[in-house]
Amino acid sequence: MAAIARIKKEIRDLRKNPPANCSAGPVGDNLYKWKAMILGPEDTPYHGGVFYLDIILPPEYPFHPPEIAFKTKIYHLNISDWGSICMDTLGSAWSPSITISKLLLTISTLLCDPNPLDPWNKARAEIYQKDRAKYDEDARAYTRKHAMPNWDNPAMEKTESEQSDSDSDSDADSDYEDLERTEQSDSESPTNIQDV
Repeated sequence: MAAIARIKKEIRDLRKNPPANCSAGPVGDNLYKWKAMILGPEDTPYHGGVFYLDIILPPEYPFHPPEIAFKTKIYHLNISDWGSICMDTLGSAWSPSITISKLLLTISTLLCDPNPLDPWNKARAEIYQKDRAKYDEDARAYTRKHAMPNWDNPAMEKTESEQSDSDSDSDADSDYEDLERTEQSDSESPTNIQDV
């Protein structure tokens, strides 16, 4: 099978020459289901964050693009609240020459340079264009809350139900809730990545 040969080659290449600030690999023995990690780039509101992603490779890979979604919550105008990424490379601009390594670098670049002309979240795109300082401040707050390592953010160790209980008691966290409620009206319903 061409897909398996290509995937195994990419795994070898990733081990020999991993992309800067990124890592990826298959989950267990399933070559079609991967986990990835991207470190928030310097000089961005995501710096210091650790962002995890799920990658599902289709049986037709590399002739069809993989499905990639952030598992770590992230505030970004090209990324939905449920982690889907609005990026041409994953759709109309896909090419079989693109590797997982190149995709991770492209996603990392998107964190540095959002594309307000093709947003997933229109409300965030509007904030980005009208008040870049506020956009960066909101993105930085999301990063601190959801993507900082546990030693900097004890809240990440809590379960989701424990976190929602503590959120209601915290004035600082209520700002996040207000922001999320405001944006829900501009968000579309999620399309789930199929678990293999």
